[in-house]
Amino acid sequence: MAKSWINDRWLTDAIRTLDDGSKERVSPPSTVKRALSMHMDDPEKAKVPEEFRTDVFGKGSRWTVFWTENGERHRKNFRDYRKADEFWAGLECILSSRCFGFGHVVFSVLVIGACWVWLVGCWCGRT
Repeated sequence: MAKSWINDRWLTDAIRTLDDGSKERVSPPSTVKRALSMHMDDPEKAKVPEEFRTDVFGKGSRWTVFWTENGERHRKNFRDYRKADEFWAGLECILSSRCFGFGHVVFSVLVIGACWVWLVGCWCGRT
């Protein structure tokens, strides 16, 4: 069964130790996420607390879409969450075969269509 998900490469949950010695997971507050989304070009201006930063904070693309298919794990990085979400939605449709009940055929048609557009563009661009 194929599976896919979106991961935030820059933020992570913090693990805090309580007074009784137990540990709890704390997600980054929405204010931190909002500040970071407003300062994508310079993430340091967002003033994200160290406990919520990953090792790759501020480096490269922020969002990664992961998926497994036929036992292999794949990934694709995106700077913008909307683009990652669009890709993920299309991927979910294809992997789960909910697109008209035959996802592999839809994927093949999309690839063939993209290749056709590229070939026509190359051929028509030459004089």
